[in-house]
Amino acid sequence: MKEENLIAACKEGNRKAQYDLYQKYYSTLMAICRRYHNNDSDAALVLNAAFLKIFKNINYFKNNSKGSFIAWAKRITVNTLIDDYRSKRKDKEIFEYKSNDDLPEYNFQRNSLNHHLELTEEMLLNMIQRLPEGHQVVFNLFAIEGYSHKEISELCDFSEGTSKWHLSAARKKLSSMINEVRTSKMSKI
Repeated sequence: MKEENLIAACKEGNRKAQYDLYQKYYSTLMAICRRYHNNDSDAALVLNAAFLKIFKNINYFKNNSKGSFIAWAKRITVNTLIDDYRSKRKDKEIFEYKSNDDLPEYNFQRNSLNHHLELTEEMLLNMIQRLPEGHQVVFNLFAIEGYSHKEISELCDFSEGTSKWHLSAARKKLSSMINEVRTSKMSKI
């Protein structure tokens, strides 16, 4: 069944169409959830919450030139992940920087990586999942989803300085992890 027919049937409350739409986009949306959660069980819980929101609000989706259904579903999934993060955060974190000059720069320089170092998508995902939760959320929102620090601060209910700190710390930790892999691989050569 075509996507637009599935969506139309879902708008009518057709359970079979909902199941088919769930199956069609499960792996795409689950991949997003895995970037934010260290285990499949937690990722699946958030994914199911996202699908509930998708089906509850599907009547608001209009397939037009502004975007596709999958883009709309991804946005709902990311927002559900952010809601999940905010609900689990016990204490608000406050890290303020006086200016951008106070932020340490950690750049990933692809050219500096030895050509013998091959990082797979799975290795990078594992590294991101090993980050502390706040670092992981901000890194994913900024580096992968494309949100600005202002947007992240509004979504996660903390300051822009906190968002910048989390990103800087995440980059530093990821750089360290990549260097560990590089050192390990280089010692085997």
